[in-house]
Amino acid sequence: MSFVVRHQTKMYYEYCSYLSEADVLVMVHGLGLDHTEWDDMVKLLSHKYRILRYDIRGHGKSDIGDQPITLDLLREDLFYLVDSLQIQSFHFIGSSLGGKIGIHAAHSSSDRIQSLILNTVPSHVPHTLAQQIKDSFENIIERNSMEFLSHSLSQRLCYPPSEQKVNKLSQMLVQADPETYQTCLDILLFQSIPLHAFLHSQIPTLFLWGEHDPFVPKMLGSVYADSLPNCRRLIVPNSSQMIFLDQPDILYSWINEFIEANEPIKPLYSQDPLLEGINLKLRHIAETYKNSLHSIDELKVELINSFRVFINGQEVIGNWNQRYAKRLLIYLLFHRTVTREQLYETFWPHVDLESARNRFRVCLVHLKKLVRSSEFHHTSSLLKVDREHISLMGHIDCDYFDLKKQLDEANRMTDPSTKKIFYQQILQRISGKLFPGLYDDWFLELREQIEEQIKAMIFSLVTLLEKGERMQRPFKC
Repeated sequence: MSFVVRHQTKMYYEYCSYLSEADVLVMVHGLGLDHTEWDDMVKLLSHKYRILRYDIRGHGKSDIGDQPITLDLLREDLFYLVDSLQIQSFHFIGSSLGGKIGIHAAHSSSDRIQSLILNTVPSHVPHTLAQQIKDSFENIIERNSMEFLSHSLSQRLCYPPSEQKVNKLSQMLVQADPETYQTCLDILLFQSIPLHAFLHSQIPTLFLWGEHDPFVPKMLGSVYADSLPNCRRLIVPNSSQMIFLDQPDILYSWINEFIEANEPIKPLYSQDPLLEGINLKLRHIAETYKNSLHSIDELKVELINSFRVFINGQEVIGNWNQRYAKRLLIYLLFHRTVTREQLYETFWPHVDLESARNRFRVCLVHLKKLVRSSEFHHTSSLLKVDREHISLMGHIDCDYFDLKKQLDEANRMTDPSTKKIFYQQILQRISGKLFPGLYDDWFLELREQIEEQIKAMIFSLVTLLEKGERMQRPFKC
């Protein structure tokens, strides 16, 4: 085993250098993982390149050290290691946190990095969303353990989630130090590198994104990818976030092709004033649309254990039980766009049409007041109302849909130990009576369906626990 020591902190690395004249690839793993993330890629690439991979401090076999972990410190660790091995220049391949280290390194020492290949590196995560992700992970770790988190994440990080890949990811994640994990998650979520630092960069850059990545939407990386002048962006088919595990052969081909064509990427329109003008206009339209996304409201509704509404991260405290406000919002939550007549028939089926119109008009005014509270940053765009239709707009999240998705995922799992942990995770979300206060006829069928799924899940969990208990009993001879 090879270590380098910096400020009394040991960092583990592996350097495959028998091809003395070959280019160097430095490979840096993602959050909570270690150097073994690259096992499949090393087997393919080591015949053509010298390869250096290492464990980020606090991950794998590397020490945490006494210094507070920052993005600057992680970048300095990288350059200390390559300097120790007398590597002057190199191609950089990084995944999530590793990719962020690579971008920061390129910003400070662009002359040493020949190219950047980055997997799932978000350019900017909206602060409200970043805080929600951080709180969610902290709660899971504090209430359970890294083992619990590792099983939960491993199923989603790869596609399809084979037993071999899930076990490999779980083994890496379960060894991560919880405090270091949360510190590095903060770096990934909250530390953005200013775009102006890259506007004149000539480092060839390849952004990669898994087609089925459930954690980081592709649009979160598009700001870097669209702004860098010498950049390509590719979507890796049939893969989740762990693209190097899911599609090593495809990535081997793409990396080879990208490095071999290691020249500045000149736009086809660069010598044509007409095409350049058209391109600039199209980029302006794209930027305008991208900026407009920041003004879209985020609506989160909790239904499982209690009724709560959040808009842009702030809870809406109001008279939800008056004038059908709660009932109307929940109906719109499940149907998104409805006609006025549909609402009349659902909520006032036994009154005449004119009375139903009047009652709905009063209820709609009350609902608008609740979602257009002056506490929010801008006028709410959640409700769109015209002469015939009422629509619920914006980014919408509801714990009912999350629970339904988790139950469906659990039913598709084949590994008993993973399924058991997943079931237990679902049960922790449920306390007391489900969907209190929701008794509208249209909702009863949905309630019954999910209650039946939960009953079947509990029966299956009991069976798995009893089976595990029998296997642990000693045999009597």
